[in-house]
Amino acid sequence: MHFRRGEVNLNTIKDIGEDDISTHSHLYKKYRWQQSRKRYLFEHPLCAFCLDDDIYMQATVVDHIIPHRGNLALFWDESNWQGLCATCHSSTKQRMEKGGSRFIGCDADGRPFDPKHSAYGSTKYK
Repeated sequence: MHFRRGEVNLNTIKDIGEDDISTHSHLYKKYRWQQSRKRYLFEHPLCAFCLDDDIYMQATVVDHIIPHRGNLALFWDESNWQGLCATCHSSTKQRMEKGGSRFIGCDADGRPFDPKHSAYGSTKYK
């Protein structure tokens, strides 16, 4: 469900799905978030996903490791934050949140990079 500015009826907001970003996107516009984000990226300048792969890419997004879905305690919990580059946040993290994996593709022998891939449940790669 999407609304234009000024169209949200506060009496019906509970009917909107809890994971609908429109119900909590206002948190990212707050001065406190802007300042916290700026400080966090200064203290954590590299993308956490890229760094895992020995790639040094500047983090530009503060990501919530566990999606907060409007939960203020989870939203402000810095131990639930990680710096990501825009590419990782827009592709890898979104795929993970939809139930996918961070790992995509296969090695030269055709084995999936994802250790949780269904192919490893069969005898094919054992």
